[in-house]
Amino acid sequence: MTTVPYQRKSMTSRNGARLAAPRAPSQREVIVAFVREHGPSTRNEIAEGTGLPLASVCGRVIPLIYPNRYSFSTEGALLRRAGSRICRVTGNEAEVVAVVVEPVQKAMW
Repeated sequence: MTTVPYQRKSMTSRNGARLAAPRAPSQREVIVAFVREHGPSTRNEIAEGTGLPLASVCGRVIPLIYPNRYSFSTEGALLRRAGSRICRVTGNEAEVVAVVVEPVQKAMW
């Protein structure tokens, strides 16, 4: 049930209210926000920092790096592989992911 008011007999109004209702961020949004805020991170660091299980982080990172392999996304990659380093959580060498920096478009004068 939605908490946003809507016209009960109108399906369009009901769907609009459903879209306007507040929702929790998806795991993908949480992961991208974490990497944006904290910089390049390993999957273990993301899991520890966000409180998500490691398996959930691993399952969300690959589609964020390679969105064309999955049908959920029509946008470009949000994360990229950024080499490897010693993980602060495990102490082992691990792959690091970083946010893709989009090129700045020149203003049309």
